[in-house]
Amino acid sequence: MTGCSRLQSGLPYWGRSLEYAQTWLHSEHELQKLLERPEKVCLNLRIRLPRIIAEGIYWPPSARVQKRINELMRAFEVGEIADPRPFSFREIEEFNIYTAFEAISEE
Repeated sequence: MTGCSRLQSGLPYWGRSLEYAQTWLHSEHELQKLLERPEKVCLNLRIRLPRIIAEGIYWPPSARVQKRINELMRAFEVGEIADPRPFSFREIEEFNIYTAFEAISEE
């Protein structure tokens, strides 16, 4: 999901206003595609943010967490375990801050 808008500067620059294109990128792949374009790209600020905590997991889920949730829900559906929801953050994410930076699931 990439957003794009235009910013208008009210500050004069050699007697004229400037207009800037602003783009938000949400993956390394999107950033790489932007940097490969032939026009000049200026990257002013880049902050890699971890995901937020929602419903007992980091959201959006990583591929590892999505796989674990799918396994738990399949086991629940066939009657092997009780309903695992709400998910235990400790069981799913393991209380390790590095899991907040895992790659997001493509599912």
